[in-house]
Amino acid sequence: MPTTLTIDTQPLLQRLQALEAAVVPTLAQALYTRAQRIMAASRPLVPVAHGALRGSALVYPPAIEGTTITVVFGYGGQAVQYAAAVHDNPRAGKTGGWSPSTRLTGEGLLAPVTPRRYPEGSYATTGQWHFLSDPVRQVQATYAQDVASMMRALLTHGVRPQGD
Repeated sequence: MPTTLTIDTQPLLQRLQALEAAVVPTLAQALYTRAQRIMAASRPLVPVAHGALRGSALVYPPAIEGTTITVVFGYGGQAVQYAAAVHDNPRAGKTGGWSPSTRLTGEGLLAPVTPRRYPEGSYATTGQWHFLSDPVRQVQATYAQDVASMMRALLTHGVRPQGD
């Protein structure tokens, strides 16, 4: 004896469209919030000689293009060359105004040299290297769980169908 099941998919499609409309802005806000947290955590780590680098911090609002959400954040502006130089310098903010006491030779060996004193005010007295990438790694460590929690909350509370 044949049996037929029939379902009207229109209500389901409407719910899925409402969910889609809520997911993208939620994820965009999550990215923006994470970028702001990263910048807040990185500011105390920025090497400061004159303050231009620390003052160049920026977080742009999310840009949504198709299925891609982008949030640009970081340091730079007129301090971009300094930012690149000190970000990957393990001595950043730690020199006390003195050059290294060794250098690499052409053979890749360390050779002693006489350290030289940098002019006062030309070197960072605070901060550290990887001032941006370290906070990024800290946020990345929990990002997947954070997004999963947000999506769970959105699915549970954000677009709950009427009458359910």
